[in-house]
Amino acid sequence: MLEENFEKNGGEYTEFQVGELFAVKSNPQLNKSAFSFSESGAYPYFTRTVSNNGILGYVDYLDDEHKIKGNAIAVGMLGMQFFYMATDFYAGQFTKTIYPKFEGFNEEVALYFISLFNKQSTYLSGRLVREFENEFTKIRIKLPTLNGELALGYMADRIRELEADRIRELEADRIRELEAYLQVAGLSSYTLTDEEKELIRGGAGNPTVYCNVRVGDLFTKLNLKPKIKISKRDDVSTVCAGEFDLPLVNAKHGSNGIMFYGRSSEWESAENTIDIIQNGAIATGDVYPQPHKCGVLWDAYLIKPISSNVNENILLYLSTCLHKSIKPKFSYDNKAVWQKVRKNEICLPLNDQGEVDYDYMNKYIGAVKKQVIKNLVLWKDKEIECMKKVVKA
Repeated sequence: MLEENFEKNGGEYTEFQVGELFAVKSNPQLNKSAFSFSESGAYPYFTRTVSNNGILGYVDYLDDEHKIKGNAIAVGMLGMQFFYMATDFYAGQFTKTIYPKFEGFNEEVALYFISLFNKQSTYLSGRLVREFENEFTKIRIKLPTLNGELALGYMADRIRELEADRIRELEADRIRELEAYLQVAGLSSYTLTDEEKELIRGGAGNPTVYCNVRVGDLFTKLNLKPKIKISKRDDVSTVCAGEFDLPLVNAKHGSNGIMFYGRSSEWESAENTIDIIQNGAIATGDVYPQPHKCGVLWDAYLIKPISSNVNENILLYLSTCLHKSIKPKFSYDNKAVWQKVRKNEICLPLNDQGEVDYDYMNKYIGAVKKQVIKNLVLWKDKEIECMKKVVKA
């Protein structure tokens, strides 16, 4: 419909040489070792990577000399993928920035051009880096024009239309994934059974005996290390993307103790563990469940339940009890190292045989999850019904 209206109003496609519309500039480049990376960094650090919009991470202000003006298109010479950079940024080696020679350039217009430029990636990749500017600016592309001028409004509308379609597809995929996850996790229904209601109320089925159990009698500390010599700047990322697929525990308060990611092939890892932060002004003594595989970066360690009956629900119960026990006792001046933590005790329920009641923990956390998940399930059901109506239409 959009295309049809454009043509009815006199729109047409005109061929341009890229050099007529854009100028290529080499970036003032610095290795990432020159920067301070942080979650709150104000400037993207653009590199040759083709993932995460070409951004390796975010850095603090360095200087104006190396800062690159945003609202432009950046490209890495090795991956030869084009990306829109909305804000000012810094860049690594073998990158260039492409600036428009016309007014009215914005994100939607940039994405329209990027869709055309990325079609030239194979051709450009076969040329030498020093030839990029000459080869790129000679490329000819057909663009929508109206009354002899670039139809920037149409370009933006076309991108918004495609983005809306893409978002609808992603939402449908995510809802399907959510529904599948809830079914596998046994949470497709938020309705509590009579037994679960009693567990939540503290009635029948609840343990009558609780006992203090020494932490060292329940867990063993894992000594996980990198498999190779690791550079903390080159071999970890603050973004979980591409090759950086393994969460690494460190002195992180919040975000389940995870701030960095490594390559799974380069780190020893374990799953179904509990993460204890041993150092940090705020994070010392924090405890996080880690049901999925992760490795250890620094200032934290992983402990593994000795019992083989521990699942994710039980891990959540145990980590909560452990956090409640040790968090008030440790600080920056009194590190939560394993030699100290293992001597602490946590209060746990016992079954009729006088053993730690893991079955109760599993059922109790399962009931709590149902309560927490209720609004999400209701939303999911509503969205699925809406999607079905759209498909039928």
